[in-house]
Amino acid sequence: MPTESLQLLTPWAFNTHGVYIQKPDGTNYGIKGFAHHPCSKWLYIDPANAAWVISHGLAMCAEYSRRYGDKTHGSQLGLLQVRKLFIYKHPGVLPSQHTEFVQAMPDEFKVPGDPVTAYRNYINGYKGYAEWRYSEKPEWWDEAKHEPVRNQYLAEREAKRMLKKNVNSRVPSSL
Repeated sequence: MPTESLQLLTPWAFNTHGVYIQKPDGTNYGIKGFAHHPCSKWLYIDPANAAWVISHGLAMCAEYSRRYGDKTHGSQLGLLQVRKLFIYKHPGVLPSQHTEFVQAMPDEFKVPGDPVTAYRNYINGYKGYAEWRYSEKPEWWDEAKHEPVRNQYLAEREAKRMLKKNVNSRVPSSL
């Protein structure tokens, strides 16, 4: 999620303030993003929405460091640049002032006025990669609901792995 936050925020920084965000190597991040994605559209509605994305991205960087032994997430430096720009351009705007969150998911999982429940439904019933390796499963986690989605995800992942293995085994070693 820190990467996705930065992917949303680098075009926002340029389009809103004409500022490029720099990568650790000194080059600029791209300014073309997911312009038509519902989360991108939400970001531009109110500066507080950008404040929330910055805060969320940095919180995810902190969680990454907690889980992986104080490693720094690759997006953290860019997020800190966006935060510095934001504080300068939008003093006093708080993440808590954001507008209602957009629910960027299939309609079957949406819950009007309750994005938290909606995203929990979405993760339980659609995202097969979800697992809890570094913490206890949350109380809202529904193993029975998630199991078929997880099994489908694992089967598709294995099929892709086998396909790649078969393709690679046919490539002559002289190439």
